[in-house]
Amino acid sequence: MTEKNIQEELSDIINNMEDINNPEESDVKLFQDIKLETPFQEPVNTPAPTFTYSKTASVNSGDDEYTVIGSSTKIDGNVTCGGNLQIKGHVKGSVAVAGNAQIFSSIEGDIEAVDATFENGSKINGDVHCKNDVNVKVGSSITGNVEAKNAYVDATIQGNVTTASDLRLSGTAVIVGDIATGNITVASGASINGQLSIKR
Repeated sequence: MTEKNIQEELSDIINNMEDINNPEESDVKLFQDIKLETPFQEPVNTPAPTFTYSKTASVNSGDDEYTVIGSSTKIDGNVTCGGNLQIKGHVKGSVAVAGNAQIFSSIEGDIEAVDATFENGSKINGDVHCKNDVNVKVGSSITGNVEAKNAYVDATIQGNVTTASDLRLSGTAVIVGDIATGNITVASGASINGQLSIKR
């Protein structure tokens, strides 16, 4: 643009202005077509996320399903799993598993599964019912009755133990309760405080 063109445009703008002190009455609207953009978004007041668990958390699918409840998870309610389940978190409620259950932590409630393994550090306060095998490993404990086809015990059970087939107690096993089984093997060092019944 030449200097002459600039002067002409400025002259047109000045001529079109009726009153500089009343811009709303002026024909020239300053900044009419200017759009200001910013890379920053205005803060949105969103509430902190809340997590709500229903009283029964369930997963229903085939035997290949594998669910893990992590060590930082606490569930206050019943858990139903259609596949295999590994619990490292804490559950206050019953646990029903269509497959295998592997427990590393504390559960306050009854447990039903096809097979259940109680790892070192697990503490169960409730009854255990398994279609097949129960493995109670060293460092775990069960306060409640245990029913299964077979039970392999290396730790403490305070409750009655009933197995349809085989019960094996290692040298570190402690049973405080009555035993009813089809066959029993007791290693040296095991402790039984209760009545023993062998059913053939």
